[in-house]
Amino acid sequence: FGSSACPRASSFLHEAQSFFSLAAMAATGECIVCSEAVSLPVKYEAPCTKGCGRVCHLQCAHKWSLASDGSEANAGGMRMIDCPCGVGVFAPACIACERSITPTDSFTATCMAPCGRVLVHNSCLSALQRLHASRCCGLCQKQWPNHPASAAVAGSNLGRQ
Repeated sequence: FGSSACPRASSFLHEAQSFFSLAAMAATGECIVCSEAVSLPVKYEAPCTKGCGRVCHLQCAHKWSLASDGSEANAGGMRMIDCPCGVGVFAPACIACERSITPTDSFTATCMAPCGRVLVHNSCLSALQRLHASRCCGLCQKQWPNHPASAAVAGSNLGRQ
């Protein structure tokens, strides 16, 4: 990636790989929705919010959130996929705080297309900016936040980005 590569990438990746080693192993399974292989580590997809080990592709969760069948009226117009474990739902995790990002959360992608798969809560992004801290995208290796204006490009849910 030349000059756009993050100088801290190897250190950050090593920390992330060790922390998410168990979650990454679960990524070798299948998406609960489409039954296709999950090739990325779970932190870049939509794992079960209760940590049962099941995972859904981020794109499958996104498509589900855009579909309507009338049942979403009970959830204020938002849809999430229930996990077969009976306790959790499939939602992406914030790369900064590792908590689930639900449709009611305000969030943004850490980098733009073609990556755009790594998500962060706007509150976490603001904290990082106030501390003048930066991280590297684990997929494209670009450093983020790259400038304060990146917080202005925020989505309120996956279906509205």
